[in-house]
Amino acid sequence: MFDVLVKVGPLRSRGWGAAPDALLTAPRFTTIVQAVWSGCGDEPDFGYDPTSPPASPSGLETQPRQTRAQSANRVQWNKLVTHSGDAPSGPSSAEPDSDELQLFRDLNQPREKRHATLLQIDDEEGILYPPHAQVLSFNPSEEGRDPLDRRVPGETLLEGMYLIRTVVGDVETDGPQSAEGRYAPTWKAKLNAAYRQYPNAFASRLLLAGLYLMNMHACIKHWCRPTTTVIHAPQKMAHFKILIEVLGINFEQGTPRAAYGVPWWQYAWNEIRRTRGEAIQSGLHEQEIIEAQALTILRELLPEIQSKATQGSGFHLPIPAGKELNGAFLFNRVSAIEEGFLAPDTELKVVCDLHSIEQWRD
Repeated sequence: MFDVLVKVGPLRSRGWGAAPDALLTAPRFTTIVQAVWSGCGDEPDFGYDPTSPPASPSGLETQPRQTRAQSANRVQWNKLVTHSGDAPSGPSSAEPDSDELQLFRDLNQPREKRHATLLQIDDEEGILYPPHAQVLSFNPSEEGRDPLDRRVPGETLLEGMYLIRTVVGDVETDGPQSAEGRYAPTWKAKLNAAYRQYPNAFASRLLLAGLYLMNMHACIKHWCRPTTTVIHAPQKMAHFKILIEVLGINFEQGTPRAAYGVPWWQYAWNEIRRTRGEAIQSGLHEQEIIEAQALTILRELLPEIQSKATQGSGFHLPIPAGKELNGAFLFNRVSAIEEGFLAPDTELKVVCDLHSIEQWRD
């Protein structure tokens, strides 16, 4: 349709200077002129084409002969680089400048990952477990044996069974929380009001504050959802801190905890962590003791559990007063089990939305 397209900055699929992959895979021009700072390279996987093999790491570089033969339908580009201004001299001049944006991207990638199995607990959420994990569960069809036991996902823990999560109260929140939480209603109400009034302006404020996400509006809408088995919120603590700061939430007048010097968002984040199943207690040994105590209490509640399970959906049971633990048990019916994930330890044994889990598919 035209001869030359001028692009200022590198070819990247996200951020303020984002561009569509079709610039390379379905161009409507014959030449693209890029003006970029030295050391600010293209995104390695920019130029994705679903009908062809993956592009070479350098978006505009000519592909090797064997690659061109395999992808005859791919648009071929010839690259010509022109330097302007002072250029480095000496033996190291042949080495390309380090790409600072790529360095930040690599730093954010977890270094160690483990194979994991996905337990899907509803239409939008699931939990990843490492191999051979012993998961507390309830089998409603178990006959002649104890239906409450620790099982291995995909082996003895199967679809149709119930995953059991223990929500334990701690000193930071003065005991167990209600289903909707103590802090979540406050920040969710302000978030809904701010986003409904000025959606684009509020998303821009989050970006300017340092919260960078691929699809900001979809994420905000997800955080606005009412609390179910988990409190829908940002996946990272740093992102949640920015959200609370942009909303302008702090301790209310007369709250005694304000004197402790602990920020409000920290208590709200701990509440989110509990609903996701993250261990607040320190040490593996302590966690094993809690699970053993939970199993003893659950066996006492077996008749009530079997009655509620006949409804076929998830449910929760409060831990009776006077027990070693205080809190509640959350029962999530396992709707699907899938292997083939490779995820860091920080993403294991916590409730996440399925869209976020997809990034860890091996």
